[in-house]
Amino acid sequence: YGAANCDAYVFVQSPNGVVVAENCDFDIETTGLAVIGRNGTFTNCKGVVFSTSTDAYAFRMVGTANDLRIFGGEYRAYTGNSSAINAVVYSGLYDANAVCYMHGVKSKMIGVDGYYQTHAIRVNTGYLTCVGLISALTLSTASGATAHISGTIPLNK
Repeated sequence: YGAANCDAYVFVQSPNGVVVAENCDFDIETTGLAVIGRNGTFTNCKGVVFSTSTDAYAFRMVGTANDLRIFGGEYRAYTGNSSAINAVVYSGLYDANAVCYMHGVKSKMIGVDGYYQTHAIRVNTGYLTCVGLISALTLSTASGATAHISGTIPLNK
């Protein structure tokens, strides 16, 4: 935190997918890209990511990474740049082999002065299965993605 244009990752992409976090709290504040993780298993964690100037994702699906699994927990992503992307789970245009499984995740909409919070899910490519999401934030899947989203509860709880 604090270095100009630095990117902040709590977990860098693990080559063997053995990132396991359970009952953890993650808080990232940076001027660069803010991401908690790109692969591994996250169970009942809480995470908030802030980027003052660029994109912020709690989780970034990456085609070259191993699977991303998120069970329970609560996550939020904020950016200070109105044209930047923010989402709890995000995949870009070139992540066709990315895989994410979410179950029972919560993403509250909580206003923070000077920041934007718009998406729970923003998936452009890759494979996403999401069951039982609790969120009033936008769910966006592009035609290049294979997304199975069911049981969403559109509440801000």
